[in-house]
Amino acid sequence: MSEPTGPVRRRRIAGESAPAALTPKQPAPRRTSAKKAPLKKSAPPKRTAVATTSAPVKKTAPVKKTVPASQPASQPASATADGRERSGPSRADLRWLVPAVLATAAVLVLGVLLAVRGFSDFRDDGSGVEKAQGEATSAAATAAESIFSYRFDQLDQYVSDSQALMTPTFAKKFGEIGPVLDEIAPQNKVQVKAVTRSAAPIDCGEECSTTKADVLIFVDMVRLVGGSDETTVFPNRIKVSMVKGSDGWLVGDIVTLSNSPSLPGENPQTDEKGK
Repeated sequence: MSEPTGPVRRRRIAGESAPAALTPKQPAPRRTSAKKAPLKKSAPPKRTAVATTSAPVKKTAPVKKTVPASQPASQPASATADGRERSGPSRADLRWLVPAVLATAAVLVLGVLLAVRGFSDFRDDGSGVEKAQGEATSAAATAAESIFSYRFDQLDQYVSDSQALMTPTFAKKFGEIGPVLDEIAPQNKVQVKAVTRSAAPIDCGEECSTTKADVLIFVDMVRLVGGSDETTVFPNRIKVSMVKGSDGWLVGDIVTLSNSPSLPGENPQTDEKGK
């Protein structure tokens, strides 16, 4: 007995319909992707050039940050208790900043005072002589008017007053003119009034001193003789040597420079010393 080789057929149960015939499964159709048509590249839009003229932009200079004068540039801003920055110096900084400023101001003031004092001392070195010459010039101008003014009827008083303006040595020499005046002035009733027109110190060169000075004086001697009302004016130039003593500036010598009487009562001489 041979074994069945085909499929085993099952008996149908009563009322069961016959099985449907099996149909072979068809393979699912493959999906074919439709090829997309290549897109045509559209031409780029034409750019129309617009003629615009714009002014060149000027570059502005960078703004420099200025540092307030009250705060040094190197000093960082200090922070307050609430976290905000404070631009001014702190109290700790003020403790040394204020004394430093005061010390600097004191040094500057002291420097100015010393400069002024030094300049004053420098001027005193030269102006000491200048001041002395000014005093000598003033004294010589006054003394010249007194020495060259006299009246025939007051000769003794004239000689005494004139000697009081002179050094002892020159006063002794001046006293010798008394007899000359006694011979000339009373006979002619001579009266002379001297007026100083100008006076100036003579350059002392390298021999300047605060106790000696030579003064050039322009003095007019107005002379009246006898009972005449007509006066004669003698313009004179004289050099008066002044010496400073305990009593002030005194006349140490008188030299006439041109066509002037050496001393009152004498005839005009030329560049001679007073006798």
